[in-house]
Amino acid sequence: MSITLGKIRYNSLSYDVVLVRSEEGWAAFCPALRGCVSQGDSEAEALENIQEAITGWLKGETQDVEVEILNLLDEYNEAGCQAKRTTVSVASIKADASVH
Repeated sequence: MSITLGKIRYNSLSYDVVLVRSEEGWAAFCPALRGCVSQGDSEAEALENIQEAITGWLKGETQDVEVEILNLLDEYNEAGCQAKRTTVSVASIKADASVH
């Protein structure tokens, strides 16, 4: 079994991907996105498929977050609170991990 670490980019964000070769082909995991997995007959196909899986995961998560934001705004505004939406930026954090 061989394991490869790679990077996938999505809208200027990059995600670590773990590729695992087995007798059945290649499995691809994106640990930062819980449950985001894919596979392929080749390493290239697994990388292509995990890119699609990451895109789908992020689109689904973005839609869920948007609904949650709107629900929170409605809830607090209806309760007489002043609720508004804003955005903050944070610095990227990269953990330095060794693979053995």
